Order: sequence, then structure tokens, then C-alpha cells
Amino acid sequence: MSRQSTYNAVLIIAFFLTSAVILSGCHVGKEYTRPEVVTDTSFIFSHNNDSANIALIKWDSIFTDTVLKALIDSGLKNNLDLRIAVERIKESQSLLSQKGAEFEPTLGLELRGSVSRISPNSNEGGQETKPQYNYRGGFTASWEADIWGKLSSAERGAYADLLRTEAAKRTIQTKLIADIANEYYNLLLYRTQEKIITETIRNREEDLLTVMILKNSALLTEADVKQSEANVYSAKLLLPRLYKNINISENVINRLLGRTPRKLVYGDLDDSPQQMIDTSAGYPSQLLLNRPDIAESEQALVSAFENTNVARANFYPTFRITASAGLEAFSIGDFFSFPGSIFATAIGDIFQPIFNKRKNKTELEVALARQRTSAYSFRGSFIRAVQEVSDALFNYKISGEIINLYSLQTEALDLALEYSRELLVSGYANYIDVLRAEDQYLSSRLEFSRARADRLQAGVELYRSLGGGWR
Repeated sequence: MSRQSTYNAVLIIAFFLTSAVILSGCHVGKEYTRPEVVTDTSFIFSHNNDSANIALIKWDSIFTDTVLKALIDSGLKNNLDLRIAVERIKESQSLLSQKGAEFEPTLGLELRGSVSRISPNSNEGGQETKPQYNYRGGFTASWEADIWGKLSSAERGAYADLLRTEAAKRTIQTKLIADIANEYYNLLLYRTQEKIITETIRNREEDLLTVMILKNSALLTEADVKQSEANVYSAKLLLPRLYKNINISENVINRLLGRTPRKLVYGDLDDSPQQMIDTSAGYPSQLLLNRPDIAESEQALVSAFENTNVARANFYPTFRITASAGLEAFSIGDFFSFPGSIFATAIGDIFQPIFNKRKNKTELEVALARQRTSAYSFRGSFIRAVQEVSDALFNYKISGEIINLYSLQTEALDLALEYSRELLVSGYANYIDVLRAEDQYLSSRLEFSRARADRLQAGVELYRSLGGGWR
């Protein structure tokens, strides 16, 4: 290779590199700006706009029940959905690394040997039809200049996808903690109701003995005895249904913990400490932007936005430089003959699509439609979050009032049942009044326990709706 040829190759490469640098500022992509969302919503029952938020508190400070904490901790370590989310994050990290590497030139090693023989009967044939050998070895390189910002947009889109998968993991974690807590409180409720029903069965069996005595004393009839006996069975029928619910909740928890069904050890509502939730602080809706599902939705929008930039850039020319250098000879003996065997090529390529079967236009239209869809989804996720917090805060507040009313009702029905039994023994009431009082008292006790569990689950929902549990 002569000095003049080398000089000319250098000039060509320098020309294209200079052109690439000059044109690199000609980005056609747009810069992402967050769509307008409601950020001044004031929730009902909010006393102020303090930025304090229970969502900022770690989950183990909210749920202090030691059994529940152990279950949640096991779920965070072993839940299969969380493990899948971690693998998706790793996948997104690899894709982001790939997009970042697109800015770098490619470099390859080529080793090639060939042999060819021209047919003497062809147009190119002649007297000399011996095989022709060729040996070639060297490096090839290519580089695409990011003139219109296509590679930069693709990298930003991949980074948004990474953030989206990380937010998706946090969303799963928040939901996982809430699901475990809700099922655990169901189990506490069922265990409490089991105690109530067992106590009721024992009392009704004692009532049956009393009714039989009164029947022998001619104060009651055989019909009253049978009604009392049926009343015992009606209470016993509640237990199998309760055990069915216990089995379902235990299986759900075991699935959330990533394991096969097994029995769990737990107490009842009286054994579990109350949640540490302070609702005196306000919950400005701007904090909802920290909810992982909203962050996930916004990063999906960012990714769609950057894909639109890529689709726009496809309408503009692609600038690429390719080069190769190495050794080439017709025989192995001359392969390492310097400088005669040295070869080098440099090509600057600008490709401008003109007619492409509408491919680029279709890709842009699809990208714009997906971007609008993602924008609507982001807006919808924010509105849904505001609604969830408003509902959860209202339910948590009202659940305290419901508990208080059920407590008063249960106390009143307890006294009413006691008076009915005394009047029955004294002959001033019939047994139907006693049966009615027993049913009302049992129903009120069961509903009272349900209200207590609802209060705990309302706290779980408030914590989840505010985006707590992933920190």
C-alpha cells in the first residue's frame, strides 16, 4: 500500500468523522415532559397537608405482630412472583447494556481461504483454467454515528424499561405484603369466631338440659325440647364452614410464601397487637407519584415516548463508516510478505430511505398510538390511586365507629338473652323468645369480630394504597 493511498484513506475517514461530529447535534427527537396530573387533590378527613405519610414507614413498623412479621419476611424471600420480577430486572439491565454498546464501533476478526476455477466453456474461460487460490486475514470494523439521536432515544427507552421493571417489583412487593396481612387477619378472625361458636355450642347444650328439665316439670313441651336441640345443631353447622375458610386462607398464605400447603400456627384477634397507624397527617395526592404502580406506568410512557423518537429518526439518513485491514495473498508463502500483502479499505455510507413499502410511516403511527395509550394509562393509574386512597382512608375512619356500635349492640343483646332466660324459668316468657335472643346474640358477636378484622384489613389497604411496603 503506497503512502499516497494511505494518505487518501486517512482523508476519507477524517472527512466522514468530521461530518458525523458536525451533524451529531441535529437530533430530531423530542424531550419527555410529564403529562399534567392532579396534584392538589385534598382527601376527605385530611387534617393538613403535612408531607408525613405512613407509606414512608417500613412495613415491620406498621405490622408488629411477630407471627405476621415472620410470614411477611418469608414471603419477601421466597415468593415466586418476586423472584420472577428480579429476573425481569436482570433482563432489562442486559438490554440497557446492549443499547449503550450501540454507540461503540464493532470490531471483528476475519480469516478466509478460497479456491475457484473458471469453466473454460464460460464467457470468462480461456486457456488458463487452473484453480485460483486466495488467502485473507484481518480486522473489520464499523461504526454508526448517532446523528439524529436514534441511538440515544433507544438507550433512554431501555433505561425507562429498566426503571419500569424495578417499579413493577416494588408493586408486587407492596401487594404481597398486603395479601399476606389480609389473609393472616382472616385467620385471626376465623380463630376468634371458632372460640365464639364453640362457647355458643356449649351454652346451647346447657340450655337443652335446662329445657328438658322444664319439660319434665310440665313447664315446657316436647316441641320446645326439639327446638332447643335444633338450635344446638345450627351452631355446630357453623364450624365446618369455618374450617373450610381456614383451610383456604392457610393455602393462600403458603402459596404467597412460595411453598406447598401446610398448617400454620397463630392466635386470634385478642392475641394480635394493633397496627401502628397515625391518620392525623394529611395525604397530599402529590405523594401518590411515589406509588410503585404509578412509577411503573410513567416509565412505560417514557419508553413509548422514546420509541416514538426512534421511529421519527428512521425517516432520516443513516451514517455509517466501515473499515477493514489485514493481509491478503494468492499463496500461503506470500501471505506474510510485507508490504505487498497488506490491504486496507475505508467506506463512508449514507443511506436515505425513499420508498420503503410504508414501513417507516407505519412504525411511527404505531409508536404514536402506543404513546397515547401509555399516557392514558398513566393518567388512569393516578386517578385510580387517588380513589383508592380516598376509599381506604374513609373505610379506616368509619371502621372504628362500626366497631364501637357492634360493641354496644353485643352488650345489649347479652343482657337481653340473660333476661329472657330468667323470664323463661319464671314462666313469664316462651322459649321462642329465648331462641330469638340467642340467635341475635351469636350473630352480633360474630359481626363484632368481623368488624375488628375489617379494621385491621382497612389499615392494610390504607398502607398499600399509599404505596407503602416496598422501602
